[in-house]
Amino acid sequence: EQIRNFVLPLWNCYSFFVTYANLHEYKYEGLAIDNALDKWLIERFQSALKQIVKSYEEYNLPGVVKEYLLFIDDLSRWYIRRSRDRFASGDKSALSTLYFVLIEFSKAIAPMVPFLSEEIYQNLISNDDVTKAESVHLCDFPKIEEQSKDGQVLLDQMNVVREVVNLGQSIRAQKGIKVRQALSSISIKSDADSKMSIDWVENLIKEELNVKEVKWVSALHEDDKNPQIKSEVTDIEVALDTNITEELRNEGIIREFIRLVQDQRKQMKLIIGEEIEIEFSISDNMIKDILLSNVDTLKKALSASEIAFEESIDDKSA
Repeated sequence: EQIRNFVLPLWNCYSFFVTYANLHEYKYEGLAIDNALDKWLIERFQSALKQIVKSYEEYNLPGVVKEYLLFIDDLSRWYIRRSRDRFASGDKSALSTLYFVLIEFSKAIAPMVPFLSEEIYQNLISNDDVTKAESVHLCDFPKIEEQSKDGQVLLDQMNVVREVVNLGQSIRAQKGIKVRQALSSISIKSDADSKMSIDWVENLIKEELNVKEVKWVSALHEDDKNPQIKSEVTDIEVALDTNITEELRNEGIIREFIRLVQDQRKQMKLIIGEEIEIEFSISDNMIKDILLSNVDTLKKALSASEIAFEESIDDKSA
């Protein structure tokens, strides 16, 4: 269970960083944060560290392990997954933030997973880094920084984002609408809306729920096309516009095609960014026309030099 929930997710986060650091020949030169999500991750690490230290001091080892798991889940599901495009483009703020957190987290987990933490630390830290210790076990334990008011606001904002996303996903599940199918809007009623109507919060909600618009409202109006749900633990209520227009349907088809190709890339173990040629076959003429009319978009999204329709595809190349 720990391998599945902690060791493998942590190693995947580490491998993800190494892949893009090598791709962009990245070298750590200190934190260079210019993104709200990066700032949130630093604050989230500090809050996790505070809880880890508290649990260690109380000899509450299950509490330590619990916080390890919670933080890695946040790192992989809420930070890396939402920052993939930035890493692919070589964004220095994202790379420096993830590097810093991986190094510091390796120190925080060293007493509990000594060999894994040593492997990550030794592989990441540069030989010419004057702060490098001979071993992660000879490093000082990470220092807890005093939390700023802005830091707490970031944590509160992310908590609202997560609750809104959970509620929106519940509506999608109830209505049988996959996340790959774009929807026009989500309406949110919350006492915290005055703090929430900012770009990074709304962009996260849009990306996670695949909606075009986020509306903060004082009252919700529920009907068959705008199903509503209320949180059991907060004051948040949301309504999702589930009316699928032709334009939204077409976008959903494009996203599904991209997913199928990306799954095939993984199966073939292709190198990230490696250019491919795509042939596809489908009996539905409407879907074929939608894909062919969006070839340029698909080429860019899939790093493809050619996308062509074929009546049938040789199994060997499929």
